[in-house]
Amino acid sequence: MAALIGATLIVTVSATEAGVFLPLAILAVGYMAWSFTRPVVAVVTIILMHAYVFEQSADISILELAIGVYLYSYLAFWFFHHWLFSRTPFIRTASDRLLILFLVICVVSVVMILVRGASAEFWFRESLTLSSLLLTFPAREAMRTEKGLAAVFLAFALLVGTLAIVNLVQYRASSLAANYFWEITSSRKPFGSALYSGLAVGAASLYAHATSWRTRAPSLVLAVVGAMALGTTFYRGFWIAAGIGVAALFIMVNGRIRVRLLWTMLFGGVAVAGIGFVLFGDLLGFIAQAFWSRIASSGTAMADVSVTNRLAESRSVLAMVVDSPIVGHGIGVSFPHFNIITRTTQILMYVHNAYVYLLLKVGIIGLVIFMGYFGLAIRDGVRLSRAASVSPLRLAMVRAALGMFLGYVFVATNSGILQDKQVLLVMILGTAVIASSVKECPSR
Repeated sequence: MAALIGATLIVTVSATEAGVFLPLAILAVGYMAWSFTRPVVAVVTIILMHAYVFEQSADISILELAIGVYLYSYLAFWFFHHWLFSRTPFIRTASDRLLILFLVICVVSVVMILVRGASAEFWFRESLTLSSLLLTFPAREAMRTEKGLAAVFLAFALLVGTLAIVNLVQYRASSLAANYFWEITSSRKPFGSALYSGLAVGAASLYAHATSWRTRAPSLVLAVVGAMALGTTFYRGFWIAAGIGVAALFIMVNGRIRVRLLWTMLFGGVAVAGIGFVLFGDLLGFIAQAFWSRIASSGTAMADVSVTNRLAESRSVLAMVVDSPIVGHGIGVSFPHFNIITRTTQILMYVHNAYVYLLLKVGIIGLVIFMGYFGLAIRDGVRLSRAASVSPLRLAMVRAALGMFLGYVFVATNSGILQDKQVLLVMILGTAVIASSVKECPSR
């Protein structure tokens, strides 16, 4: 039998143009079959695959298609396995029910799209993005054990740390180019900002809760790399989100850890300045000026033309919400908006305000349900952050997730975070680590 399979492969590879990919396809199918029965392996694989999800691309690449096939095949396998074979309920809490109900509303909203005579293609693509929230359930299972939690965090740190280093190297190359002044003072490349902020806050929390320098030292390095990479995105919203996350962490820890964090931040600032001088040399002054310009303009947000345009965008959407405030206009609906920067009328699908976005797409009902789901996750995170029985690693990750979630509450006012695959990944992992730890909370 083995000889027959081998001969078939040889003939296929040599006789067809696509035959060279057959061994890879067989290997991929074999890996899927092996990993699907191991939640930790599957979740880690999906996290690492995000290195190939290009947020700024308009088309879907072959790699992104392969990632989608793996993700949704695994979700289908996991849910059917739990429903048909293991007979273990995956909906256990009010938060679970609200998440499922929200996603059902998103799916049913196609009726509104069809009634309006709009294209169902955009509904399908947008629904697929939101449906990735279902990964919360298998991720919760993967992180029930300490080894699973550590594996998931290491995979996330490897993914974001690699992207952060690549981002810093590319930023240095741009700064040294002939057009470096424009690159530094005018360019804004927000790709990865959600991941970098998550890494910075998560690593800072792990550093704060670490009991030995073997864990504390690499955590500090990851926090610095994540913070520097976040800075180079020039995305003020996630700067503020990371700041809120660190501030929340500072409040949640005890006095001794607060002192350690304070001294570390002071010395860390000096270290970052030193690293910046090594990387950018004489250009460090221009870079510092650019950062200060972005920070200073945040204090006069209403005078910022981009903020003014986003407020006008929200007003355009709210004018449509009045026509269908209860159930919305459906996932995938577009709207016209006059851009005051380009002085042109654009047809847009996404809103730079997550709350207004939900009102437009799924109405007041969908907004209330999603906020209930997110609010319950924050409530459970607050309870867990006070639980003495939670292990240091789990406590660090819960507090990091809670800090990021509090930051997202603010970022959602000026950013479409529910259309950002990277934000959704952080939300999935954050809610999953909280849900997998709820059983350790004394109040439950």
